[in-house]
Amino acid sequence: MLIVQYPILSTWTVQPIITPQNAFWIPFEDAKIEFTETSGGTFPTDAFIRVLWGDHPSTYTIPFMDTSGSNKPILQHKYKKGGNYNITAYIFNSVSGITVSCQVM
Repeated sequence: MLIVQYPILSTWTVQPIITPQNAFWIPFEDAKIEFTETSGGTFPTDAFIRVLWGDHPSTYTIPFMDTSGSNKPILQHKYKKGGNYNITAYIFNSVSGITVSCQVM
């Protein structure tokens, strides 16, 4: 059986969503992060994402999907207390994978 997939390009980045309309205050609001593919490449096929939010050693894996239609998936997380947190995400499918990271405070 032949399976063809679009790979995870190395041009994916992640950043917190912080604008006057969409700021967050840890721990009172969920932190939101947005993933962006900067080369205009095709969204990856059958991809998953494993996220380490920086507030405990546990990770979880979920499908890497674009529910907004903008090719910029958004994830959110609730922190229990204020601070600076380093977020690391591994985006992968059966043909490739990359690690991206950012910091929220």
